[in-house]
Order: sequence, then C-alpha cells, then structure tokens
Amino acid sequence: MDLRGFDDIELWAGGDRLADGTAERPFFCEVRLGSAEAPIASAANRWHRYVPVADPGSPQRVLFSLDDLPASVRTACSAIRITFLDAPASVRLTPPAAVRPQLLADVDAALLARLDDRLSLGGTPVRAVLQVARDQAKPYLLLVNHSIEHALTRVPGEEIRTDFTRNGFVVRSAGVPYDLGYRIEVVAERREEVAALLEFVLAELGPGSTLRVGGVEFPVDWPAPWERLLDGTGEALREERTSLLISIPAVTRPRVVPRRAVLPHRGIPAEAAYHADR
Repeated sequence: MDLRGFDDIELWAGGDRLADGTAERPFFCEVRLGSAEAPIASAANRWHRYVPVADPGSPQRVLFSLDDLPASVRTACSAIRITFLDAPASVRLTPPAAVRPQLLADVDAALLARLDDRLSLGGTPVRAVLQVARDQAKPYLLLVNHSIEHALTRVPGEEIRTDFTRNGFVVRSAGVPYDLGYRIEVVAERREEVAALLEFVLAELGPGSTLRVGGVEFPVDWPAPWERLLDGTGEALREERTSLLISIPAVTRPRVVPRRAVLPHRGIPAEAAYHADR
C-alpha cells in the first residue's frame, strides 16, 4: 500500500494491564511496518511503535505517525508485525487503518453514510447529496454545511502523547474544537414523502444521537431558537423544501507537534477559571 497520502496509522487497543513505558508499567506490545525493499527490523528500517494502555477496562485510540517511516516502506508497505515483548499479557487490536485528518470531509462522509440510500419510498432508495445534479430525481435529501464556528466555550484538552518508541514519544495538540452547522433539506413533491423523510432523519439524527466520524463519536446538537434560513442565493426556501438544523460539536484530529519528549516525563495540568462581575 502506498501510504504517502496519509498522516497516521490508527487503531483501537485494549490491554489487560497498564503500559506507559515506566519501569513499573513497561510496554508489552510492539508494532512494526515493512516492505519488500526494507523488511521489518532490517538495517534500512528501524521504524517501530509501542502500544500504550492507559485504562485496561476500555479501548483507546492509538495513533502512529508516518512522518519518520522510511520512504521505501511508505511507498510500498506490505507487512505489519505485532510482537509481545513481555508475557503473560493480552491485547485487543482493531484492524489498523491509514488515515489523514480532514474534519469537514470526514463529517460530510459520515452524514452521507448515515442518510444516503438508507430509506426507500415506492421501492426506490432516496439519495442524500451535498450538491444537486441537474437530473436529480425527487425526493432527495440535500445536506448543506451552512456554518463553521470556532467553539470558544469548549476548551480543548491538554496535549496528548503518542508514537512511543525506545527513544521517547511525540507530543500532539489535543485538536481545535468547532461547531459545524448543517441544514438538512427534504426536497419532495408530496407531503407524505416529506413526512416519511423527516421521520427517517429524526430517527437517525434526533436529539441525543451521535455521529461516528473517523472512529470517534460526536454528539448531534439541535440549535435553538429555530430560524428560517435563506438558501445560497439569498432567496427564501421554496415551499417544497422542509429543513432541519443540526450542529456537530467536533474537534480536529490531533496533529503532531514538532517536539519530542523522553521518558521519564512529568506534566502538571493546570486550569484557570475566569469570573466577570456583572
């Protein structure tokens, strides 16, 4: 596989005991990648990552940066090896995936996967689209990303540690929080079709629901108060369209900060509360 278009290898891992690289809790699972030109653990390929276990009771997302993967492996990766360094122990891993952080494209894709061709009316699956084709048949669902706001009230978490190796680990930013506003328009000729599609969308994305984006569950919010929006031309929405407004409080995926740390490493998180007199 050619991995040049990706930033990370991602998987979810859960182990039966803590592993953070300290003498008391050493890493017990190692992952390596290789290729025909640069086999695993060869002189031309020393790339490796340890799998951390922060909470034995629940799986956690694990990211492995590809920035330092040898070019001969990144262009034609053909092997992955998982080694137990300390037994007895057990670990549960999901299949690894090559990923690239693209928040807007990922949320668009998650909404389409949730709504497109999921309901049939009169024996015909109903499409959900981001752009309307000239020959688009009704009924259909139109997804419009009408707003992107920096969520100043949601303070991102502290920096996270990833990419554990024998030489230390990488520090990453926790991501930037955004509120992504979407308008879901139901376009149909008949009221019964509108009602059926509204019921479907409410069942899928109603209050209290979540949207899985890149392996992470984000809540689906319903903004208030309700307001009648204009379409992209500035004209009022046509009568055959009924709209639902939702907001996805999402966070950009953690990106690598050009800074490495060496174990043992200690951090002291601090929080500050601001109060203003009224």
